[in-house]
Amino acid sequence: METRLVIELIGSRYANHDEVTFPEALADGINGQGLLVGPVVEREAGPWMASFPIEIPGVFKGEGRHPDGHPFVPYVWLTEYRPPKPGQIVTTGSYAGVIKAPLNEPIRLIAEGVGEIAVTFYPDSEA
Repeated sequence: METRLVIELIGSRYANHDEVTFPEALADGINGQGLLVGPVVEREAGPWMASFPIEIPGVFKGEGRHPDGHPFVPYVWLTEYRPPKPGQIVTTGSYAGVIKAPLNEPIRLIAEGVGEIAVTFYPDSEA
């Protein structure tokens, strides 16, 4: 098992996603668009995983906290009911919630003592 820094991409295919029914939202992936998988975290798992400073310069700065107190809490629960298969990625919750990132600009997510991810988001094309 390894721990990685990731960015979950949130969005809906619906123009008015607040007006859709639950089955429609479920079919839309409950706003999950994808997962940007970053580098392996070199630190050994431990209590530090409960919270750490997060910054996206010019966009966000704050203390990232796991919603369940520690990512192993939901992971242990999940593995009792559905053990992950080798190679599967398991996410257990967001440390900072939804942050609106600018388009067409390089951004860098810095998780202090954990790692960094750099990415540029582009709008959908009008194909």
